[in-house]
Amino acid sequence: MSVIVRRLGVVAFKRNAQLTETARALRDWAQSRQIELLWHRSSIAWIPADCKAATDTTFLRRCDAVLSIGGDGTLLSAARLVAGRPIPLVGLNYGRLGFLADLSAQDGFQILDTLVEGNNFVEERTALEAVVRRGRTVVHRDRCLNEFFLRGRRDLAMVEIEVRSGGRVVCDYWADGLLVATPTGSTAYSLAVGGPIVEHSVRCLILTPVAPHSLNVRPLLLADDRPLVLKPREGQAAQLLSDGRNPFLLHRLDEVHIGRSERPVLLLRPHGASFSDALRDKLGWSGAPPARPDRI
Repeated sequence: MSVIVRRLGVVAFKRNAQLTETARALRDWAQSRQIELLWHRSSIAWIPADCKAATDTTFLRRCDAVLSIGGDGTLLSAARLVAGRPIPLVGLNYGRLGFLADLSAQDGFQILDTLVEGNNFVEERTALEAVVRRGRTVVHRDRCLNEFFLRGRRDLAMVEIEVRSGGRVVCDYWADGLLVATPTGSTAYSLAVGGPIVEHSVRCLILTPVAPHSLNVRPLLLADDRPLVLKPREGQAAQLLSDGRNPFLLHRLDEVHIGRSERPVLLLRPHGASFSDALRDKLGWSGAPPARPDRI
């Protein structure tokens, strides 16, 4: 499925001189192509003086797609803003890695030209939803694109976590924390602590312990058709984070239920974009050492 974009939402959560220049260039580009820009209020500090920021309601109701200007963190914030609505996201990378962002600062506008005219495809990415239950009461809900992180309330505080699936105990983790990641999140925090790289179309949950206190515990992939139940050991202090944000403090006997969301995150991608290309270009993925000039 492709999308023709006539109203483009814009989000950015950092301010610097480069973004101010980009905003002016984006305004001029949109005017020359009769594209209406809807600036999110997060960008109010750096948008051109003749532009106005839209309210969240207007922004989400009117835009055909959302352009995230920044790094992967900005795109994650955009995904949180969209919150499961059928609005595709595209990233213009001004961060370091930009694994989620297809457009580079060098050729971003050239590719954006083809994207808005329909030379694109919409890719569904699995999102996860978490519900914290306190007895029979739901006390917290959240969703993520990359991962949920259940950890101790203090840095470097170990926590014991029981994980159940389908009514059976999968594992008891004793670690600094436990990541429950999506395939999209497999190249984020999970990868940094030894988790596997998983192609984005694979339907699975990735359980990656952070600094486990056992040599027998390794990352684990489970089918995502059954929710997980995570429960810290009774009396232990813990907190739940979504994509590294929005910490929620768990009370004694709280249970965290995590499962695949019925509302995926949509990414607007240029034709020809591929998972393997991103691995090579952005993570330096290669099975062979780089060629070296002959030594004298």
